Amino acid sequence: MLSKPKVLILGGAGFIGSNLAEHFFKKGTEVTIIDGLLEKTGANKRNLANLNGKIKIIFKRIEDIQSLTELIREYDLIIDCMAWTSHRSAIDNPFYDLELNCKSHLYLLENIKGNKNKNIIFLSTRSIYGAVEEGVIVEKTQPNPLDIQGIHKLTAENYFKIYSRIHGINVIVLRIPNCFGKNQPINGDDIGLVGMFIRNALFDNIIEIYGSERKRSLIFVDDIVDIVWLIAQKEWSGFEAYNISGYNIPISELAEKIIKIVGQGKVSFKQIPVNIKNIDVGNASIDESKITEFIGKINLKNIDAALTETINFFKENII
Repeated sequence: MLSKPKVLILGGAGFIGSNLAEHFFKKGTEVTIIDGLLEKTGANKRNLANLNGKIKIIFKRIEDIQSLTELIREYDLIIDCMAWTSHRSAIDNPFYDLELNCKSHLYLLENIKGNKNKNIIFLSTRSIYGAVEEGVIVEKTQPNPLDIQGIHKLTAENYFKIYSRIHGINVIVLRIPNCFGKNQPINGDDIGLVGMFIRNALFDNIIEIYGSERKRSLIFVDDIVDIVWLIAQKEWSGFEAYNISGYNIPISELAEKIIKIVGQGKVSFKQIPVNIKNIDVGNASIDESKITEFIGKINLKNIDAALTETINFFKENII
C-alpha cells in the first residue's frame, strides 16, 4: 500500500506510537508524528529521543492544528494511536476519557472525510468485548464494554465504521490486548498489569494477585509494531476490524516469570476487590484467524525474552 512511503502517526510520542515511529523510520518511511503531550497519557518527549532531527514532530493537540485537512492530504497512511489507557482513572474522570478516546478521533474524521480512499489504522482494544469468562472471542462476538474506556473505544470504532461507509475512507481497526514493552509508562498507579508486576519485583515488594485462576491476554509492543507494518504493505478497502490475541497466560504464571527474571519479589494471593471485579474481562482467549488470513502467520516473540527486554527498560529508567 505504501507506494509513496509517507505515514502520519497520531499519538506518536506515546508508548505504542513511538515504537511505530521508530520502526517505520528504520524501514525507510517518511514519518510525521502529532502528539499533544497530554496530561496523564503515556506521551513523553523522551520516547522520541532517537528520532530527533530525523522525523517531523508536531507537539500539538490535533484540535489545535491549523489546516489539518490539508496536512492530512500529504500522507498515504494515518495510524491513529491517540488514547488514554487508564481504565480505572477513566471511571473517575469520564469527560477526560471522552475527549481522548472519543472526541479526538471524531475530530480526525471530520478533517479527513473529503479525502477519498484515505487509509487509516486505528488502535482499539480487546476491552470493547467486556467480560467473557470462557471460550473464544471472535470479531462477531457481541461487544459489551464494562467500563468508560471500553465504551468510548467502541464508540470511536463506530465513528470510523460510519465515516468509512459514508465518505469512502479505508479503515482497519485492531483490537489489541494489554500491551507491554519499551516506552511504556513506568510511574503512577495505573501502568498496566505487566508494569505493576515488574515495578514491584524490582523493589522486592509483594506482587498481589487477585484470585488463583484468572488469565490475561498480553501483547509485546514489538509484535504489535510488526503487525501494523505488515498491514501497511497490504491493500484494503472499506472497514475491517481484527482481533489480536498475543499471549493468553495465567496471571500467577506471569508473576512467577517476572520474579524469576528479576531474581526477587514475592507473590500474595488475595480476593479480588469489588472495584476491579466490576471491570474484569474474564478468561476467554482471543481468536486471530481473521487477521492471519490477511497478513499471514503472526510469530510472537518468546514471552520470556519480551519480559526480559521490558524489565531492562524499567531498570534503565527507574533504578
